[in-house]
Amino acid sequence: MTSIHKYLQSTKLFAAIFVAALVFPLYQFIRSGDFLTHDRAVHAFRTSEYYSALVAGHIPPRLAPYFLGGSGYPLFLMNYQFPYLVGSAFLATGLSAQTTVRVLTVFS
Repeated sequence: MTSIHKYLQSTKLFAAIFVAALVFPLYQFIRSGDFLTHDRAVHAFRTSEYYSALVAGHIPPRLAPYFLGGSGYPLFLMNYQFPYLVGSAFLATGLSAQTTVRVLTVFS
């Protein structure tokens, strides 16, 4: 065998091991039902609040409009906004907040 064939075989083996190592952790997100985390519900709520603020015309969103019984709360002053901005794009397509957090977790 030439060195190219050996390289291609080792690359295929590495790719197979890499894919197999990723399948098990990602299975927790692909299967139906909830996955175990301590703050999934919090991020789902924040993502939906961020989307609500964008729809209301707040650019950049600083206030969570429906937090604290509709009084509002300056939630996004100290949080990173990029994940919630990307999540808002998924919410705009019609996905639920829980599914949006799941998709963001898998992609991150």
